[in-house]
Formats: sequence, C-alpha cells, structure tokens
Amino acid sequence: MKLIESEEPRIIGLGSGFTISLLIDRIANLSFKDSSFVCSSVGTSLKLSSYGFKVLSLESLDQVDIYVDSADEVDPNLDMVKGGGGCLTLEKILAYNSSRRIFVVDYGKLVDRLGLKGPIPLDVIPQAVSMTCRRLKSMGFRSEARVASRGKFGPLLSDIGGVLVDLYVDGGVDDPRELNRKLKSIPGIIETGLFSGYADLLIVGYPDKVVLKKG
Repeated sequence: MKLIESEEPRIIGLGSGFTISLLIDRIANLSFKDSSFVCSSVGTSLKLSSYGFKVLSLESLDQVDIYVDSADEVDPNLDMVKGGGGCLTLEKILAYNSSRRIFVVDYGKLVDRLGLKGPIPLDVIPQAVSMTCRRLKSMGFRSEARVASRGKFGPLLSDIGGVLVDLYVDGGVDDPRELNRKLKSIPGIIETGLFSGYADLLIVGYPDKVVLKKG
C-alpha cells in the first residue's frame, strides 16, 4: 500500500474478490480519503462505501490513475486468467483505461501455462449461449454455462448481465493473445478472462517474502 500511497493517485480503480476485500480493510486507516474510487463490482463498491470512501460510477470517468486487482492464474509472461468472480468485463475495461496496473496474488496463483488449473471465463450475451457453446465445441473446446452450487436456479450472470460460460482448454493455453483474439471474433462473446499485457507490476506473496515482478 505504501507503493500506491507514494503515487498520490486521484482516481483509484479496484477489482473484486477476496484479495481486494482484504486490501480495502488495510487501506481503511491510510491516507486515501482524498482519493476517489471506481470499482468493477457492486460488492467492492459497497465495502468501500461502508468505510466512507468516495465511490464514482464508471460512466462518469474517462481515465483511471491506478488500478489494483488480483488474478486467478498468472503465467511466466504475466499473462493472466481473471473472472472467477464474474466481473471480467468491467475489470478489463478498468485495467485498459488505467495509467498504471498493479495485480496482487499469492504464489499459488502462479502457473506454467494458463488454463491448466481451471477454466477460462467468458462473458456471453444470454441469447447467444447455446450457439456460442456449439461454436466452441466445433473449435475443439469444451464449455458450459456456470451455475451456482446453491441458492439460484439457472446460469450465473456477470455484473453486466451476460451469462458466465467456462471454457476448458486441454493442455492449457499456448498463446493467450491469439486465443483471446479467436474467442472475441465469435459474435456473442462480450469478453474473455484472458488478460494479456495488462500487468505493469505483479506483487506475489509467499509465506516468508513478497516478490515484485515488472511487466
């Protein structure tokens, strides 16, 4: 947090998930009261508001000074998989429009190749889910709409109202940029959870140390 404080950002973008929730707890008593925040999820916005931070709407901004988020997987090139929490589209929009992007993960998120531990999340227009999954099957992929383990009937929706579809890649992803391009060429896929070239700085937490990796 000292690193973020030193840059004195006016607008801070925040992602979502457990790591970001812990980060908000940490900054509650630090000197960020003069900063405003913009968030990728309702959950993050509500938690910031509960601490008295000023939260802005995404549509009111055209640039973010610094963006902080976590990731589900990170490969040696600092390409990432994100979207386990269903906010991938807004997370990518915030990251793309930020002057500086910092991602924080624990060492268990480091992988040799993306897609080996879990699926690649996709944000898909609801009316196009069946056609999209059929197209993905013709390309050699297995995919399925994500459903809740309890409490909700039917597929889970992203924060922008798309259906979350999980894409499974046997053997992992050879070229994240190229796969992202192919997937985005399919009408109906709003966004993918492949984040290539977005990490300006990766902070990795180990049991006994913290390692910084520059993108």
